[in-house]
Formats: sequence, structure tokens, C-alpha cells
Amino acid sequence: MRKNRKNISNIGRIIKIVLLILVASLLIKGLLARVIQDYKRYLSLKREFAELYNREKELRKQLTELQRKEKEDVQQDVLEKEVRLKLGMKKKGEKVVMIVPPTIATTSTSIFPTSGEQEKKDGCGVLSYFRELWYDFIGNFKTLGKNILKKRD
Repeated sequence: MRKNRKNISNIGRIIKIVLLILVASLLIKGLLARVIQDYKRYLSLKREFAELYNREKELRKQLTELQRKEKEDVQQDVLEKEVRLKLGMKKKGEKVVMIVPPTIATTSTSIFPTSGEQEKKDGCGVLSYFRELWYDFIGNFKTLGKNILKKRD
């Protein structure tokens, strides 16, 4: 009977060891599968990162080129406007308005000049007067704005 019990206990130990080895091998297999899966994902992400990095470099080059072209276009537009202004030309469909500052400051408050000599001095009479009136009007608004700001302080 004792021998029988020893055999049963030995069989129980062997079964426990086999089950332990089986569980351990299943755990190792699961961990190994997870490591392989993570490594494949790592390689995929690394490849995607390289592609995105190269794309970023291409886009930065394109941006730099576009900024350079925009700067050239702006410079050409400014140069073109200056040339047209100096030569007295305009683009087709463009409306040009020239504002010429007054050459003679008047202190008169009447709307129209009082003598023909004033018209000869200004060169265009009523138009000259309205131009001066306009600049006086703008000057009054600037003075009014400054006074309002002084009162706030």
C-alpha cells in the first residue's frame, strides 16, 4: 500500500510538473507573439515616420520656393506701379486718382476766391480751393482727435 501511495504521489508530481511546463510554455508563446507583433508595428511606424519626414522636407522646400516667388512678385508689382506712376501710364481698366498737396496755404475762410489774381496763382481756381478746404477739414479732425485724447488723460 505504501508503494502504491508513492506511485500515486509520484504521478501527481509528474502531472503537476507537466501542467506547470505547459502553462509556462503557453505564457512564453503568448509573450513572444506579442513581442513579434509590437516589433512589426514598430517597423511600420518607423517606415511611416521616414515617409512623413521626407514629405515634410519636400513641403518646406516648396514653401521656401513659394515665399521667394511671392517676394519677387510683390517686388515686381511695386516696381511696375512706380514705373507706371512716373511715366503717367495705367493698366487697362484701372482708375487712377492723383492727390496733389496744396502749394500755397491760405487763411481765408470764404468758399470761393475773392479775386481773379488768386485763380491765376493757384492755376485751377475752384479746384485748388476745394483741395485746400479738404486738407483744412482733415487737419481739423486730427486736432479734434488730439483734444479728445488730452481730455481723457
